[in-house]
Amino acid sequence: MLKLRADSLAALLNNKTFVAATKQQALVDANPALRSAPIASEISVRDKAMIATIFAEVVKNLELSKTLLSQETPVIQLVDQSMLPLKREKVSKLKYLLTGGFLAGFFIVIYLLAKRWIKSQIV
Repeated sequence: MLKLRADSLAALLNNKTFVAATKQQALVDANPALRSAPIASEISVRDKAMIATIFAEVVKNLELSKTLLSQETPVIQLVDQSMLPLKREKVSKLKYLLTGGFLAGFFIVIYLLAKRWIKSQIV
């Protein structure tokens, strides 16, 4: 409802701006003998200022209501969703064989180096 009111006031303010500009131009072209010519221009400028003030207040209230609505709206976020039954990931036998081979080779090299070092220390 405030959005509709703000939009209508914006349209009215645009219209009054054009009217005020027209009245100002008419004031420039007016006969200096006429004393009522500045009155129409002054009234249109005053109306424009009033509508601008009302428009500013409506927009301020609209933004305030949007902020309050966003604060009162609950935020629900799905963090993780599990699928049951859980899938099992099996490590292949080839990976076990290669890992075991590397570990066995590493320990054999350590054992042989330690054996050689001990023999060199004894002799």
